[in-house]
Amino acid sequence: MIRFVRCENCNKRLYGSDKLIVDKSSRVDVLFCSKRCIKQYYGDDLGSKLATNPITVNQYWES
Repeated sequence: MIRFVRCENCNKRLYGSDKLIVDKSSRVDVLFCSKRCIKQYYGDDLGSKLATNPITVNQYWES
């Protein structure tokens, strides 16, 4: 079975070695494919504060 996650903003599928930005500010992790998507979802000001360094999808599943 191939595991993947979806970007919260554009609904793009992200697989094993794809880069991923995780917003852990709430109880549920919100996942984004790029800084552009996190800024569109939250707005420019808040999105730039929540943007963290991207990790791969495999690293996300391991944590």
